[in-house]
Amino acid sequence: MGVVELTFINKDGVDAKILIASSDSSGYAFYHWKSAELLSQSIYCGHIDVSGRRVLELGAGTGLCGISALKNGASSVVFTDRDDSVIEENIRKNCALNNIPDCDFVSCDWNDVPILALERSVDLIIASDCLFESSVFKPFTETLSLLLHKNSNALAYIAYENRGLEPCQLLLMLCK
Repeated sequence: MGVVELTFINKDGVDAKILIASSDSSGYAFYHWKSAELLSQSIYCGHIDVSGRRVLELGAGTGLCGISALKNGASSVVFTDRDDSVIEENIRKNCALNNIPDCDFVSCDWNDVPILALERSVDLIIASDCLFESSVFKPFTETLSLLLHKNSNALAYIAYENRGLEPCQLLLMLCK
């Protein structure tokens, strides 16, 4: 697994760098996806305001978007992904690489959302490239729905790469 340096432009036009340990061959969670870069850039340039907000990242993978939120003033970030100690360890490593001493990780299987994830109060839910296979659409949207119902004032931002699903179909699925 190598370390990649990513550069984002903040709202003042200044380059901001993030280091991410990632791998093209270790599975979905260890690759930094283009959608995560896009969502992170949206955070850095201020299109997504994270200042002072409590953020939950669904399907955090490498933690890139959550780290971007913390670097841009989020009061807290809960990183979630499937129950895998290697994923958690990689997110913690990526936080440390970016001078974030602590990170809050909660294992979250979208087919069985843990109470611990639902107990967190959040203002913002972010997710990138979680809609990679049709088999995850329903559990992902149900998880997102549960979190939004519990946190009725929360906003959700989802970035995804279109892999053949018509955007209208995806929107209808997310709204069901």
